[in-house]
Amino acid sequence: MSNKCSDHSPSRFVHKPIHLKQDSKERDNIVQIRDDFEDSVCICGRSGKISEALSWVRCENCHEVMHGVCAGFQSEAQILAETVGGYCSASRCPCCFSLNHKVPGKQIQSRGTLIITPPSILNQWEREINRHTYEKSRLKILIYPGVREICNTANSFKATNHNLIHPQILADADIVLMSFSSLMNELGHSSENPFLSSSRKQLRKRKRYRVVPSPLTSIKWWRICLDEAQNVETPTASSARMALQLSSVHKWCKQDHSLFQS
Repeated sequence: MSNKCSDHSPSRFVHKPIHLKQDSKERDNIVQIRDDFEDSVCICGRSGKISEALSWVRCENCHEVMHGVCAGFQSEAQILAETVGGYCSASRCPCCFSLNHKVPGKQIQSRGTLIITPPSILNQWEREINRHTYEKSRLKILIYPGVREICNTANSFKATNHNLIHPQILADADIVLMSFSSLMNELGHSSENPFLSSSRKQLRKRKRYRVVPSPLTSIKWWRICLDEAQNVETPTASSARMALQLSSVHKWCKQDHSLFQS
């Protein structure tokens, strides 16, 4: 497998943060405002202060409170530079960003390849890719477990990986690996979920916590590869319905023909 991207693939996606101005008085109030967020529940489902998750921030558009790492920030210095009074721009909010970019034509153009594979060989894919690429120019590989796993407070998922719910993080990878079971669970975070809408007037009863949209539908991948594509052969299956919502320039399907020889 070549470790070089095609000449026709989109260039590396670069996030251009919106730098917001703030005076010294606003900076002095940031600590107090963030202390008020401490009793809130992040979009990842976790409450309280987590050191690895950075400081709390709030979206200026939807006013959702989240950990800095869930908003795609990499350091406290970056949070201080790009927020005003603890408020971040809508481009930093995974929910607002996903809802605004899931429409064709507004999706992020990614150079990356999304590989969907059975869970049993997911780690094997990662090992083989690393084995057949040069160490000095190794591809950026991410394993995406799905929104449900990331937001599951019962598991021990590292806080530093919570940023995977942001489309910009996935779009900047060379290869994203995920399993068919994770793809199936993403359906509950897609447009098929009526609670996903940003409008609070469409349904009489709303969920207590916001449904985080899947970042996969906000990205136009350079390539999508389905390993053992017979898993999506039935169009009514959850994994097949979710796969139909994904967008890419190229689509590859690998099927195990031995299952159909009889």
